[in-house]
Amino acid sequence: MRVSIRGSIFRGGEIIAPPSKSYSHRALILSSLADGSSYITNLSSCDDVKRTMNALRLLGVSIEIRETSIKVEGVSQFSSPSDVIDCGGSASTLRMITPLISLLDIYAVLTGDKSLRSRPIGEVLDALKRLGCRFLHRDGYLPLALHGVRIEELSLSLKASLSSQHVSGFLLSSPLLDSLTLSVMKPIVSKPYVDLTVKLLSSMGVESRVEEDAKSVTYFLKGSPRAGEIEVPGDYSSASFLMVAAAITSREVIVRNLPRGKYPDSEIVTFLEEMGATVEQLNDGYRISSHGSLNSIEVDLTNYPDLFPPLLVATAVAKGTSILSGIGRLIFKESNRVKAMCMELSKMGASLYVGRDQVKVEGVDKLRGSLVSSWGDHRVEMALAVAALKADGTTTIRDAGHIMKSYPNFYNDLSRLGAELSWGEIV
Repeated sequence: MRVSIRGSIFRGGEIIAPPSKSYSHRALILSSLADGSSYITNLSSCDDVKRTMNALRLLGVSIEIRETSIKVEGVSQFSSPSDVIDCGGSASTLRMITPLISLLDIYAVLTGDKSLRSRPIGEVLDALKRLGCRFLHRDGYLPLALHGVRIEELSLSLKASLSSQHVSGFLLSSPLLDSLTLSVMKPIVSKPYVDLTVKLLSSMGVESRVEEDAKSVTYFLKGSPRAGEIEVPGDYSSASFLMVAAAITSREVIVRNLPRGKYPDSEIVTFLEEMGATVEQLNDGYRISSHGSLNSIEVDLTNYPDLFPPLLVATAVAKGTSILSGIGRLIFKESNRVKAMCMELSKMGASLYVGRDQVKVEGVDKLRGSLVSSWGDHRVEMALAVAALKADGTTTIRDAGHIMKSYPNFYNDLSRLGAELSWGEIV
């Protein structure tokens, strides 16, 4: 499909942030390891979370979708799946379910869509090798056939220079062990997501301790999670697109259902404030607005890779020269996200210069409506839709609809805020 967005048509208003995809993955896996029934409310309905849910069901977990919650029955004995575990495009599913299987005496085959099969899994394979698992793979890529090993205690060292999702996977799997000592070598990319994992483990009763030195961060975990009620908070990563929409159009947007405190990508609030936007914290979210042009910014996105697409749009129309660094590994996302964003925004009149691990942005007053492509990437698609709001004329995004991966209601929310959208078939 293609979606066309008429520029300069945006009213603002109020929306509810979608449930956190990252939190939803973790809540499902931990509930599967708890003794008893857990009830998860506000679980994300995106495609990636559905992949994790299906993977757990194939492993023998009972998951019941109720009217107001998801009931997960913890299992004492996982089973070898009767079918291939298809992770689709969800790297989170792959990297969190694989460590779980590696600590079970079961056999499983995991694969994914074309995009996921093109993403290297070397750091995961290295961990499996040192665990003593038996496995087959396609030269460091999916598909992966794996037979886990059952052990009581584990002390393991990991690298996390390309992704930290497998680190969260081993932390989440710690209830299968009497104790887990996990040493992660620095640099650790996207560390706030590891912090989120530890936070959820602790909230469910797993004993956790963290020690850090110049070379590594070591996690000590012991105990089993308590079954109970879990409420998934709103997602800053998804909400960031609509926050940026408010900031670049000088309209007011209220985003509710965002938790207070440090969460993955909550730094978007700080970044927009540094650029001159007005961000007011409410009891359950934020009010975002701006008066005139934004200011330039220099920011290292090593720990916030998902903020690159919306921040690139914001800096493209800000005054002065901005530098977004720490983006080298974005070539391994659903697309080569740096190349995709820079090529498509350049079509819209943005002035961008790509370096080894950074993009320099010379802000322009206005973008121009153009024919652009999503590159099959949900975050590229949402960023281009937001950029269209600041463009003269109409912008048409080819290969649209990939938002189902993370934010199924994105276009509904954009329309609710006054954007003018029209849909058609690919031409």
